[in-house]
Amino acid sequence: MKKHKPYSADYKAKLVIELLETDKTLKDIANENNVPIRTLTMWKQQLVENAANVFIKRSATNDPVCDVNEKHEEELKKAQAVISKQ
Repeated sequence: MKKHKPYSADYKAKLVIELLETDKTLKDIANENNVPIRTLTMWKQQLVENAANVFIKRSATNDPVCDVNEKHEEELKKAQAVISKQ
C-alpha cells in the first residue's frame, strides 16, 4: 500500500483557499498539485469545520498551539470570508 505524502499546514491552506477563491474545480486543483480529490475535499471540510477557532481569544501563555494558530490566522480569516460568501 502506498504511503501518503506529508503536506504542511501552509500548503493545505493554500490549496483550499485557491479552491474557494477561484473558478477552478476541485478536480483541476487536485490534478495540478498531484493531490487526491478525496484529500482536498477532506482539507476543505476541516477548514470549514474549524474556521471559527480563528476567533477564539487566546491566553497570554506560551502555548505552542496558540503560536501555530496565530501564524495561520490570516489565512483562516481569508478563507472564512470566502466561505461566508458562499
